[in-house]
Amino acid sequence: RVLREDGSLIIHTAPNRWYDKYAYPVVRPFRRMLGQGQNYPRDPRAIIPVNQDVHVNEQDILSMNQNLKAANFRGKVWLDSPPKNRSEGAIMSSLHWIAFNLPPFRWFFEREVFAVAQKR
Repeated sequence: RVLREDGSLIIHTAPNRWYDKYAYPVVRPFRRMLGQGQNYPRDPRAIIPVNQDVHVNEQDILSMNQNLKAANFRGKVWLDSPPKNRSEGAIMSSLHWIAFNLPPFRWFFEREVFAVAQKR
């Protein structure tokens, strides 16, 4: 055993599988139209080259919940993203707010999956 009887399992993983599969194919052409295509390669993992070799068993909010339950854990799973610190106009700021704050959009646009769980 590695986890104490009353211990917590803390998980952070990225990317959210749904971002790469569903949101990025929308984000990339949109950002290319804005003249930012050089920052959005065809493969989202190519943004950080090492990511092309290291991502296995990517998770989304549902799969993380299912896997924790299957491993006899219960806890909280949520999505988040690092701050963007962008200066954008009102329209882009509004679209960004919708994508990162309102379900179901946030389920796809948030980049990272977090969980804190305990053994049942």
